[in-house]
Amino acid sequence: MLNLSSVSLWLHRLGSWWRGRSLPARPARRPRPSSAPRLEPLETRLTPSDLFARLKSPVAAAYLSTSSIVLDDTFGQVLGTGDTSPHVTQVLNGLSQLQGNLINLFNDLDTDQVPDSKQLSGDLSTLERQADQLIGELRHGGDVPIAVPGTDTSLSLQAILKDVSFAIHSLSTGRPLSKLPSVDVVFMLEAGLPDVSHP
Repeated sequence: MLNLSSVSLWLHRLGSWWRGRSLPARPARRPRPSSAPRLEPLETRLTPSDLFARLKSPVAAAYLSTSSIVLDDTFGQVLGTGDTSPHVTQVLNGLSQLQGNLINLFNDLDTDQVPDSKQLSGDLSTLERQADQLIGELRHGGDVPIAVPGTDTSLSLQAILKDVSFAIHSLSTGRPLSKLPSVDVVFMLEAGLPDVSHP
């Protein structure tokens, strides 16, 4: 789906775009629906140096950059509806914060030095938590359809965010990269979005 040689170019483009924007004010939090926590066996948890190497790998680059492209396309579509209802405004704020924290992770990885011991795991935890909170908001206030250009179909924003959350969660575990599904499989649903190429 994503040509790995274009990852650096995309991240540079995305970083330039993000610096020209300001984050919307953060809305009041709604109660998060209860859910079972995701627990990993101790033997699958990663040390900071292992996690740094893992997130610098081509597999992680594909997961993270495709997540960013999908969020960018999704944010643009929701913003383009012109819907200013409280629910959609909160969804836009959630997407914007998710994008911003993904940029923070990219910045933390743009170094040859291993970041602080808690920094990378904190970045991933924040991203996963925000994605899950946004899924809860959509479950509570109603899903938002994302149109697939050139077709008469639309995608569920909840389903899209579940794919993003899966990608982030998969990178935070110690599961071998070789056993992770390909980025084409993880984001199969999103292949029709404007900036996500087909496999």
